Amino acid sequence: MFQGFGKVIRGGFLVALLGLGACSELGWNPLDPDYIPPEQDVTLPTPAALAFDLPTLGTLTPVYKATVLADPLRADRRRSWSGDETTEPQASIMVRYSMDETPLAIPVDPKDAIAYWPALSWRSLDFQPLYETRNALGPVLWRRFVMGPFTCVILQQTVQNKLLAGYYCSPAGEELSEGQAETVAQSVRFEDSTPADQPAS
Repeated sequence: MFQGFGKVIRGGFLVALLGLGACSELGWNPLDPDYIPPEQDVTLPTPAALAFDLPTLGTLTPVYKATVLADPLRADRRRSWSGDETTEPQASIMVRYSMDETPLAIPVDPKDAIAYWPALSWRSLDFQPLYETRNALGPVLWRRFVMGPFTCVILQQTVQNKLLAGYYCSPAGEELSEGQAETVAQSVRFEDSTPADQPAS
């Protein structure tokens, strides 16, 4: 019995070595402590403020998520609100910044920022005219779009070399006028963590 068990161990060890060799061929060493996969959930300081200042989101509990992306090295921090799609709005806002001094790729049109939300990017979207307005952070570009029974707005702006982007969708079947969409764009609040909140280097 033990002899057979030894064969299983040796076989498993051989498979592990072959697996490491294959990873090496692909440029990935899972034993390298400096390796960062293409996308990885991490613990980063929560921004002091990252939100839409809208009463319609007041009954929803936001979910915060931080992700590091490699090649180039970037960090995403986002807050999202969701509930019953038939009676409650859906929204998400994110801040992206470079972690290795590589300039960020900034979309020239907020509709291209849809790619940051895969759950939206595969849908058939009907985009409306592009507008620019100002909020407390500076100029912000925004467009309304229709996604099935939902009318939404997508927006983006740059703040201190960071990219801010977000979307907001009214409950299914409810209108989101141009004036209401502009209010969403003007409601963005962002304040980064203070130096005392940052992890020790």
